[in-house]
Amino acid sequence: MGSDARKRQQKLAKKAAKRKALVTTKKSLAEVGGVVSHGRQALPAASAPIHECLIPDRLFEIGIGNVIVSRKMPNGFIGAVFFLVDVFCLGIKDAFYDVLSPAEYDHRLSGLQHETFRAILPPVRASS
Repeated sequence: MGSDARKRQQKLAKKAAKRKALVTTKKSLAEVGGVVSHGRQALPAASAPIHECLIPDRLFEIGIGNVIVSRKMPNGFIGAVFFLVDVFCLGIKDAFYDVLSPAEYDHRLSGLQHETFRAILPPVRASS
């Protein structure tokens, strides 16, 4: 049983070292500006100007589709949220947020080629 315990300890130590190396790498990349979590990027996007709001032309006929709200970030990137909306039953079924370059954003929209979008005006928030 002594060797099993020793092997287990070695395995745990190896796993801890691997986890520590990953955290160190992420921290160093974040300091350089390489990788930043989306949570940190979402806060500046909340106050950024609206880039566009898009809904499918036939959303209320088909009953389901992607609604896209995007904001232009100060660094030139686009913070976009993609909502999968079921207007007949469930409401919002799924939501996905990402920060994309303008080229990536256009590519992501072209990937939704089964939908024809139209721009709408975003809702205006009441001032308090």
